[in-house]
Amino acid sequence: MIIPIDAQAAISDLSRFDTIVDARSPSEYAEDRLPGAVNWPSLDDEERANVGFEYTRVSPFRAKKHGAAIVARNVAAHIDRHVVDKPPGWAPLVYCWRGGKRSGALATVLDQIGFRVHVLEGGYQAFRRAVVVELEMLPARFAWRVISGPTGSGKSRLLAAMRKDWRGARDTVLRVDGGMVASDWTMQRLADILDAPVDRPTILETTALGAAWLAGSKAGVWPKTKDFARSWALERRFKPDMDATVRSAKLAGWRDAVRRTLSTSALSPKKGGWSIPGSSI
Repeated sequence: MIIPIDAQAAISDLSRFDTIVDARSPSEYAEDRLPGAVNWPSLDDEERANVGFEYTRVSPFRAKKHGAAIVARNVAAHIDRHVVDKPPGWAPLVYCWRGGKRSGALATVLDQIGFRVHVLEGGYQAFRRAVVVELEMLPARFAWRVISGPTGSGKSRLLAAMRKDWRGARDTVLRVDGGMVASDWTMQRLADILDAPVDRPTILETTALGAAWLAGSKAGVWPKTKDFARSWALERRFKPDMDATVRSAKLAGWRDAVRRTLSTSALSPKKGGWSIPGSSI
């Protein structure tokens, strides 16, 4: 039985198919393909080029006859090589570039043998369009909660409050990402000031990688959660190495600087500059 299936339905659960068969040429397969697909070309690259040339320059009818003979031989070879040991319940998904003759020829033979064959409507082109649509829609399905802020916004105070109210936060190891984390000095300074270990990953743009995984996972392109989690790898851990007294003094100086900055409304102009009430500045 040949069962047409649209791209959206197919990629929602590719694991339902025992084998995903790409009937396109090896070069098309190498450039991109459905996740987990194997390549059983109805025409290889040279055969496809020759048949295409004959179709456009000589005669479409003649090209179809020659193409059919070549496809028949190639399909027979695939049956001998890959299908003879398949059980009756084997259920493949077959596709080509547009879901036309190349996948149709292979699907027809598999159907005549007695297999239940799904054929991707619109082929790889439809799959690609469906993935693009999913990438546009997926972000709206998640509720994002990101704790971040510019310098002076109170992230250190938040961490201190977490340590006070949550026992487990005392053993917090901070994972960082972004361009700035490439600086060893900055990461060591962060560990010293926050009095917490800081882990820098091998892939610095972890947030971007995670967003890409969320989209790719929904589209069926990327692996399961546990498999993806293993892609995070530690490049270096920066441990606190600052005396507590020095840390306290630096934090106090920083808070005083912030206070002075925020109190600019109390500044009054004087000849040659500005004055802060109650100070000699």
